Parts: sequence; structure tokens; C-alpha cells
Amino acid sequence: MGHNAVLSLRRTAPALGAPESRFLLADSTVTRSDLEALLADPSPAHQARTAAKVAMAWRSGTLDGAARSAAEELFRAIAAKAVVAVRAALAEALKDEPSLPHEVALRLAHDVDAVALPMLEASVVLTDADLLDLVAEVTPAGISALAGRASVPAPLAEAIAGRGDEAAVARLVANPGRK
Repeated sequence: MGHNAVLSLRRTAPALGAPESRFLLADSTVTRSDLEALLADPSPAHQARTAAKVAMAWRSGTLDGAARSAAEELFRAIAAKAVVAVRAALAEALKDEPSLPHEVALRLAHDVDAVALPMLEASVVLTDADLLDLVAEVTPAGISALAGRASVPAPLAEAIAGRGDEAAVARLVANPGRK
């Protein structure tokens, strides 16, 4: 599948009397109707909405093990191959999820600002070492996002200040989570 077709779901048999099939990946959240609509309109905006639905189903904890694993594989594929709008929707939906696979969080944090900023500011999956590495790589907006984290350990605060971005330093100084 190409960049414009990142959602690949395996259909399960409908329950007796069920009005429509459900898809294993997202249990009862992503329906046949959702996928038919996605096929009719495979635009990035529609893909982004569907990716967010899958992320919300995954976050809810209602997916069985196989569906959860399939969703995580989808997240990896989106982070690696999808268009910016879809990656941004995924990052926004999963930015503060503590069980997000580390490699997905890190890949999204290394992305363009539209994708990275939510992860930089809110991801608890990123380690202190990850954050220190990111300080050297991110844009000024990324530095500001790091300065706005709920908790900014002293080494991270020093690294942010060392970048010399006035807006980020102002945000850091005003941040009650700075240590």
C-alpha cells in the first residue's frame, strides 16, 4: 500500500444478528461503514480521522491482545509511511499515552513540527536521554514544546536554556514543572 492507503484491517465474521461486520483491529470502533467511507474518500483528512479512531480504541483498553498488537503495528506503519496529516492525528491522539510503544513515540517526536510538538510536550514514554538528544535536533517550536512539559528535570532545563531560544526560555521559567 502507498502513503495514501495506510489502513489495512482484517475483517472478522459478524456476530449472529449483527447489522454489520466489525474489524479485528479496532473492535467495535472501526466499522465496515467507516472503511467503505475511507475507500470512497481516501483523503489524508479521512485517513487522519480513522487513525484517531483506531488510537482511541487502543487507548480504551477494550481491545483483545491480537487487536492491540495489530493496532500497534498500524501505528508503526503510520509513523513510518503516512502523510503528515495522518501522522499528526496519531501523535495528537496518543501524545500522553503511557503504554505507547517507545519506538513509535520516538519516531513521532523526531518528525516535522505538526507531528512532533504534541509528543515533545506531553509524551511520558520519552526518556530523559531521549529528551536531551531531541534538544539538539528540534526546531525552536520543538524547544518551546519541551520547555512546556509537565515535568522538566534540571538537565533538560539546562539544555533548553543552552539553545538560547528566548521564547522557550520564557516558557521554561514560567513552567511550574521545572526542577
